Amino acid sequence: MFRLSVGYLRSLNGRQIVLLSTLQSAVKTVPSATPPSFPGMDNTPSAKPSQVFHWLGRYAPAFCLCGSQVSILHHPSDFYEYLVSSSKRFTKRAVLSALYLGTGTQEETLIAALRSRCDELHASNSSFNVRVLLDHQRGSRGEKNSRTMLLPLLREYERQVNVALFHTPDLRGVWKTHVPERWNEIVGLLHMKVAVFDDDVLITGANLSDQYFVNRQDRYVLIRDAPELANFFESLVQGVSDVSFMLTPEDEVKLASEDSAHPYEGERALYVEAAKDTVRQAYALYPPTQKFAAGPQVPLEKADTWVYPLCQMRQFDVRKDEKATEEILSTVPEGTTIHLASGYFNLTRSYRQLILNQKQASYHILMASPKANGFFNAEGASGHVPAMYVQIARTFFDAIHSGAQQHRIKLYEYYRDKWTYHVKGLWATLKGQKNPCLTLVGSPNFGYRSVNRDIEAQIAVVTENVDLQKRLAEERDRLYESGEFLAEETFAREDHVVPWTVRLSWRWIKNFF
Repeated sequence: MFRLSVGYLRSLNGRQIVLLSTLQSAVKTVPSATPPSFPGMDNTPSAKPSQVFHWLGRYAPAFCLCGSQVSILHHPSDFYEYLVSSSKRFTKRAVLSALYLGTGTQEETLIAALRSRCDELHASNSSFNVRVLLDHQRGSRGEKNSRTMLLPLLREYERQVNVALFHTPDLRGVWKTHVPERWNEIVGLLHMKVAVFDDDVLITGANLSDQYFVNRQDRYVLIRDAPELANFFESLVQGVSDVSFMLTPEDEVKLASEDSAHPYEGERALYVEAAKDTVRQAYALYPPTQKFAAGPQVPLEKADTWVYPLCQMRQFDVRKDEKATEEILSTVPEGTTIHLASGYFNLTRSYRQLILNQKQASYHILMASPKANGFFNAEGASGHVPAMYVQIARTFFDAIHSGAQQHRIKLYEYYRDKWTYHVKGLWATLKGQKNPCLTLVGSPNFGYRSVNRDIEAQIAVVTENVDLQKRLAEERDRLYESGEFLAEETFAREDHVVPWTVRLSWRWIKNFF
């Protein structure tokens, strides 16, 4: 049951009524050539991580916990096994958000586990709810799709199960009517990936699809026994769901309510204005600058780890992840080492300039090799996508060398036989330390579409827990073990050859990737 102090009440039928408080807008910062200082910031070499990154509280609430509550999963199979086992044993809520749900046998097993658990809870007259949030376009692609996979569960438990399909307001007009299926997804998507089972929260960049359960590498951070953090993410998913389509048992979609604004019919501005307050509700309940004990067993003063949820929904003027990432890149202390990973390496202009020009940190950047790119050997125009990323990497490589920054910015390509690479995130290690004290983990790729087109969510984890720092280093090192240093001769390889059509068009195309 949610606390009244964060604005939740439960009615007798189990539905949530959210009492929105006044929203606090984030302070906007502009990257500068000299790292700025702020009240409460201490970026001296001897400062504790909680002091160095205290400013994150201006963008998000701090959920305070112990490092022992955080588990790091390493393999896609671990991710899948956690989803299935948790689906079999949740007692009050299961919340899943992803781009899409696949249609294979493993996905069927996952849904069967959810359905079996719903049967058990229903038989015992227990109150429960299952909430699924997917992207409308990706989740509706093909005759057998995410929607058809979920229909049996929805039909049997229509009162307890809610399936929402987010439709970007940017896909409208001729884009909506003339751009074919799959290609219309480049306009914008629901991209945040989170799973909540009771009071446990899993943050990842992986989708709910068989390749992400087998051999598509991503990251998976599990935080246990954190009811307030779970409340936050359920509220976030609910907020986006309220401005999405609802799936009906007849496999049709309808607006969340009769007076809801339509995402692509009518004026875009009306939908965006109506959506702003709704999707921001989680930050209204848990305002930035405030600290919350993630669970009752960890008093605020005993915490050694702090979690800051960062969302990016530029359509709705929510830019917390973008602004926090810019500030990390521009204000880390002298001598910091940053490891940055992106499954689709296409830095925004701001991130690119900060990495190149803010010289207080060194960087190790891990991207997909062409063969580890999910589009490698794809049919048609999609088959040229890996080449576009090679061209982007080549341009960044040249910028590093032309600015004589190769001593502090090093690039690597991930390759593992028969595996693809979907990892994204950041690890920051302060000067004189061996292990990272800050990580970013979630769905953003640090690219143009992550900032401007898609709905994204990740968390910043700041920790002074020595064991968690070691485990973060182990996670990072496992991934970088499959990275090959990117050198001039790398671009001469056959799989790095960029067709002339890509060389001519990449500057425009990259804005959609």
